[in-house]
Amino acid sequence: MYDTKGIKTDFGRAAGVYDTQAKLQQQVLAETIAAARAYWPDGACIADIGSGTGMLAEQAAQQGFKWNITACDIAYGMCIKTASRNVPVINGDVHQLPFASGSFDGVFSSLMLQWANDPQAALTEIARIMKPEGYAVLTTFTTGTLEELKEAFKAVDSQTHASEFESMNTLATYASSAGFSVKQLHEKTVVEHYHDTLQLMQAIRSIGASHKAAGRNRGLMTKNQLDKLEQAYRGRFHTPEGLPVTWKILRMIVRKKQGSN
Repeated sequence: MYDTKGIKTDFGRAAGVYDTQAKLQQQVLAETIAAARAYWPDGACIADIGSGTGMLAEQAAQQGFKWNITACDIAYGMCIKTASRNVPVINGDVHQLPFASGSFDGVFSSLMLQWANDPQAALTEIARIMKPEGYAVLTTFTTGTLEELKEAFKAVDSQTHASEFESMNTLATYASSAGFSVKQLHEKTVVEHYHDTLQLMQAIRSIGASHKAAGRNRGLMTKNQLDKLEQAYRGRFHTPEGLPVTWKILRMIVRKKQGSN
């Protein structure tokens, strides 16, 4: 189970630097907007769930898409940043969205679903706020993300230091159970490189993507732990480009079935 309070804190703290640090998230966002353009006409009412700093509304406008976007994020700090862009925003949790049923023509969500404690319940809520036959365009991290980091941490202690993510097939099953027809699944791998583990860990923390498990130790690592991590990571995974970090990213396009709640 994820620590919901920790998620709010981590992402709220990251809001001030998110737009400059979250390069991967911005890349995924741009690609997802390009995919969404085929499903929503001008004037469509779109909910941006897990909206972060509200970049969807800004980038969509820059690309000439005239969607009516309402943002929603669990982290109050992110909502403040979104409001500064003059984007309508509500502070809310995907498991209990603060919208009436059938309010939106579509839903957009970029790299949020992996932090949901109950992804199927989250998808059911997303379906609830949509009109029948509307499209949701979603991205999320999947199994295989941060595998190098997980392996290297085994040399430090027996605790889990990186979040576990669902597989593409499991998420597709959740979507079907939530009342969606799955129209497209596209999974890709992105590998980033860092000079050392300290830089890597700081980068992950700066975008709010640190380990979210409830009950985890939120304190800083000791120098001895960092040294062990560096030695294990470098010994097993080092490349000429630096220390690799793998991200597995799923884009899922689904359509709400007629007659679904």
